[in-house]
Amino acid sequence: MVINTNTTAMFAQRILANSNNQMSKSLARLSSGSQLVSPEDDAAGLAVSMKFKAEIGRIGAARTNVGNAISYSQTQDGFLGTISKSLRRMSELATLSADQTKTDADVLQYRKEFDELRSFIEATSTKTFNGIGLFATTLADDMGGYADADVLTDNAALTTALTAFKTGPVTVALANTVQDKILDLADAVRRFENDNNTHAVLGTADAAGRAAAVSYWEGTHLGATYDVSAPASSAGAANLVALVDAIQSKVKQMFGGLKVTDSSDASTYQIKGVDISVLTADVKGSGTMAALSKTSASSYVTKLSTHIDTLAGNRAYAGANISRLGQIDGQLAVYGENLSAANSRIEDVDIAVESSNFARQQILVQSGTSMLAQANIMPQSALQLIS
Repeated sequence: MVINTNTTAMFAQRILANSNNQMSKSLARLSSGSQLVSPEDDAAGLAVSMKFKAEIGRIGAARTNVGNAISYSQTQDGFLGTISKSLRRMSELATLSADQTKTDADVLQYRKEFDELRSFIEATSTKTFNGIGLFATTLADDMGGYADADVLTDNAALTTALTAFKTGPVTVALANTVQDKILDLADAVRRFENDNNTHAVLGTADAAGRAAAVSYWEGTHLGATYDVSAPASSAGAANLVALVDAIQSKVKQMFGGLKVTDSSDASTYQIKGVDISVLTADVKGSGTMAALSKTSASSYVTKLSTHIDTLAGNRAYAGANISRLGQIDGQLAVYGENLSAANSRIEDVDIAVESSNFARQQILVQSGTSMLAQANIMPQSALQLIS
């Protein structure tokens, strides 16, 4: 029996200290709601949880981006709806004006409303969403991928050729150049659609190849026909210009639009573009529908019918954008939910388990304190030997 070294008390002190430490950790977990109070609790789990939380934050940001894109497309479609209503009324006014029972004075009354609707459409074409043009569709600058078939480059070449053709004087050679560029652009689009750099070309720069390109655009993408068999004539030249306008509008729809950051890794989805530049060019003050009259009314009805059909396609693109963006948002929501659940299993404390552990540690601290007191008393029995 010794007095200076009470090993029993030392053992009780160690056990009590350990129990007290565990109770403190349990108390911290219960008060914070997290089981990762300190890095040593689960070093690997803490690292994984940090990555999860960062990605969850990025998912939230991506959902915000997608929500903004949905609002953009909804605003776009709303404006397209008002333009559609205006075009329908303009076609009615043009039809009324074509009636031979109407006098020129009657047509002049129709023209007043017709001109206001033209002005309304032109003004609407410049509307913006948060400073971003709703209809200012431009092609992406990173859509290339094939050395000999880049849509962006071929579309720019077609624009250059068309400008030279319109500047005139109109010649067969200039018309052929325009059609050659139409052919190049058709092959570029076909390669992208098939994702194949070795995709067979439509034809060569000759009459057969040019005809094949026109047929491709008419049958595959435009849903309309354009007689460009005599492009040096006034009617043929007008048809060629109309064909190029329709092609470039379609290309803008296919490859233009805004890029939306739609995932946690910052990848993007490019929503389909909506281009109304051809319509705007026709209805502006210097356009081809700037002077409604009894003689021009019939041709206006034809043009307006074409624009209404084109606008219907644009609204379909806007609706498709909204639908896809809605699916992306739902996908991100599910991903964020499951990632949060995974992070919760690492970080969040199970209150039922931890409260039981806390109660256990409380009992151990209380019993350890009591036993340490008993161990401190044990050396006092030595007094009986020396008294």
